[in-house]
Amino acid sequence: MAITKIIADSITSGAIANTPAFAAYVGSNQSISNATNTKVNFTTEHFDSDGKYDTSNKRFTPTVAGQYFISAGYNANTDTTTKAYIFIYVNGNPSFSSMTLENVKYRDNDSFIQVNRILTLDTDDYVEIFVRHEQGSTATLQTNGSWFQAFKILT
Repeated sequence: MAITKIIADSITSGAIANTPAFAAYVGSNQSISNATNTKVNFTTEHFDSDGKYDTSNKRFTPTVAGQYFISAGYNANTDTTTKAYIFIYVNGNPSFSSMTLENVKYRDNDSFIQVNRILTLDTDDYVEIFVRHEQGSTATLQTNGSWFQAFKILT
């Protein structure tokens, strides 16, 4: 009986859960200027286990040190993209990126790109997502298929 209570208390307290965790997406289309790193407006949450994703400043601050799986992707109407990028920024600086070349096409005139990384974060670190394209004109980041999500990896 005592062991069962300890296990139940651990599960409900989050001791063995992959938290904090969240998933957010772009709530409305966003214009992305040519050749400019632009912060993505992930304004709508699917879920946020511990309230660590802030929709007002579009950033994740875990407040719990550890290793995190970070994933983000975007879908943009870019017509003739020759280069598309997505960046994971940590504390206001680009840390990791993914780039695709030569007419990245997802469907119709949309381009799709994503990045996935495992990062070690401190309690006061924050993570944001920026994108960039080089097609010569403004692109529209679409609500369909643009996401930002993270969860703490059990260690």
